[in-house]
Amino acid sequence: MQNFKLGPKTFFEELAIDNHLREYIDTNTTILKKYNEDKLFRDEMLHLLYIHSDSFQKDVEYAILEDLNNTLSYFLDKIETWNTNNQ
Repeated sequence: MQNFKLGPKTFFEELAIDNHLREYIDTNTTILKKYNEDKLFRDEMLHLLYIHSDSFQKDVEYAILEDLNNTLSYFLDKIETWNTNNQ
C-alpha cells in the first residue's frame, strides 16, 4: 500500500467515515470494476476502509498481509540471487 497525502475529505472518505464505503463499492458496478482493475484505486479504498472502520475488515487485513508477503518474497528472492552471485 502506498502513503497518502493530506487534503480535503473526498466522497469516498466521507462514505468510509459513515461506514458505507464497502457497501458503495460492492453495489456500484462501475466502482467495483475500477476497484478490481486499478491497483492504486484499490489501495486507496483499502486504506480508507482500514483507517475509518470500527470493526475488523477481513478483506482489508488480507490485502495488507498479501502486500507484505509479496514484498518479503521479493526481498528474499533478491537476497538469494545476491548470495548465489557472491559465493
